[in-house]
Amino acid sequence: MTGAAELKPETREKILDGARAAVARHGLKKLGMSDVSDAAGVSRGTLYRYFPSREELLEGLVAHEQGKFMQGLFGSLACVEDGEDRLMAVMEYVVRGLHTHDALQRLRVSEPDFVLQTIREQFPAIKAGIDTLLGPVMTDTAPVRLGLVRPEQLTDWLVRMLVSMFLIPDTDPEEMIGGLQSMYRLLISDALVGSAVGSLQPA
Repeated sequence: MTGAAELKPETREKILDGARAAVARHGLKKLGMSDVSDAAGVSRGTLYRYFPSREELLEGLVAHEQGKFMQGLFGSLACVEDGEDRLMAVMEYVVRGLHTHDALQRLRVSEPDFVLQTIREQFPAIKAGIDTLLGPVMTDTAPVRLGLVRPEQLTDWLVRMLVSMFLIPDTDPEEMIGGLQSMYRLLISDALVGSAVGSLQPA
């Protein structure tokens, strides 16, 4: 029997990349382990050594893609200064990433039940990841400073908006990005105007 020490990370990565390609091509309902081994360029025996069942393979794929997504998100913010520019960069990265993810786009159309179930299950983790990245930024935004919303509420709003844009996408991701950023700027504008009006009221 192959021991855990003999399982190579690069082979596991190759299999999971192949699984993503196979899902993008076949969807999930018709996906077989042979489709994955063919796409990954490994034998079925090798595939089963790393993932003894289809269920374990799909669980591994979800975790793999989530990890790659968060790694890319951190990388996209490496050169962005602290401040609301980071929030805008996150919006842009997420919209572009969802729009270009071939497997997710296939599943969104062909197997929406699976997509919705996965989103429900992963929603707390997604929010926690965004909060890790943007917690300090959220605290310093105008709506939070003015006491109109709590940081965690702003994170929740952002994630829900991004999820809705994935489920009901625009054909042009640039339009989605622009619309999302404009909506946030409108929120800031309303908050600042409301604060200014309030300050003019007699005590």
